[in-house]
Amino acid sequence: MLFELFKNTLSSIIFIVVIHSIYKYFKNNLTVPKTKDLINKPSLQYEKMQNEITKSNNDKKSKIREEQDMKNELQSYLKELSKNKTDNEQLSSDPIAGSFTDNFSNTFKSI
Repeated sequence: MLFELFKNTLSSIIFIVVIHSIYKYFKNNLTVPKTKDLINKPSLQYEKMQNEITKSNNDKKSKIREEQDMKNELQSYLKELSKNKTDNEQLSSDPIAGSFTDNFSNTFKSI
């Protein structure tokens, strides 16, 4: 009886070891190991985020510049319009026909 117990225990241990070694063999030879890149990948992600942030800041600055340029352009246009308006008012206030003193000269005689 003791011999049977020893025989069953030994055969079970051998069976477990054989199955375990077969499993390890297949695992090592039939699968591709996954490796995590802990150095390059995070640095690339950080660089990408940094580029997006700087691009966003540059876009905001260029938008502000464009708005300021448009504002300056509009102000100069309005100044030019007001200047043209005052010039036109001065021209319209000048008499068109001249003075009335020369209307009764000798060249125009009635019959």
